[in-house]
Amino acid sequence: MKKIFHLLVAIVTSRHCSKAFHPIATRVHHHHHSTHKRDNSTPNIMSPTAMRVPLEQFAPQAVSLFQNMITPASILSGAIVPMAFASALPIKSDDATENRRSWILMRKIYNVAALLSLLSNLVAVMWSVIAVNQLTETTVAPSESVWHLLRRDFNLPWAGVNAHFFFGLMSFALCVAIRAFLQVQGGVLGQCVVGLSGGAFLMMVSVVNRAIAHGAGDGVNRYGPNILYLFGNYIYLLGAKATAKNDIGILSVAAMAIAGYSLFMGVRALLGKDD
Repeated sequence: MKKIFHLLVAIVTSRHCSKAFHPIATRVHHHHHSTHKRDNSTPNIMSPTAMRVPLEQFAPQAVSLFQNMITPASILSGAIVPMAFASALPIKSDDATENRRSWILMRKIYNVAALLSLLSNLVAVMWSVIAVNQLTETTVAPSESVWHLLRRDFNLPWAGVNAHFFFGLMSFALCVAIRAFLQVQGGVLGQCVVGLSGGAFLMMVSVVNRAIAHGAGDGVNRYGPNILYLFGNYIYLLGAKATAKNDIGILSVAAMAIAGYSLFMGVRALLGKDD
């Protein structure tokens, strides 16, 4: 009987101990499982996406970009002089009052657009030449890409080159359209000339808008979705640079003021307010 009693006590004791330690084992297993989950959810800080892009020297590429803008701007400047200033516009033979007024208006627009095209392209060339000299003469710090270099050290010159070149190009296209329209004496052929010129103008704006919207290609570093943002960004940067507290540009402020007043008076003249 004693042996049977001791055997029953041993069985009861072993069951009680297993029940007592079972929650502990369960908690240990649950803790290990939750830790494993947290480890899986923790991002790998050494992943390629988290690593920074190595810095490199992109000054030669920036020089090439500015030099690429000098050539077309110089070509446009050389082409607008003989077309707009060395040869007179054709004169319409019809003396009807309505036609004469419209032709006078087109001649005024032609002269203003030709002057703006020439001056804008010359300013683009100046921005490019100075930027190339600075990139060549000074030590430029490394950057992630040529776009980051331009936005960091040459944001104003690069915006100025593009804004002035595109504005000069569009003004040149307007001059070509007006001269061709007057050359064919209007009419149906004149409508054809206006349509072709308008189509080419819209195509140029579309190409420029897509390039501006693309920017650096990452969807973040860009001037904006279209050319208007480029012009606005350039005006903002130019104004901020000219009115900086420690480096006020008196000539820049004077140039902006004179240009604004001249454009205002030009619009009044085109509208016939001062006739």
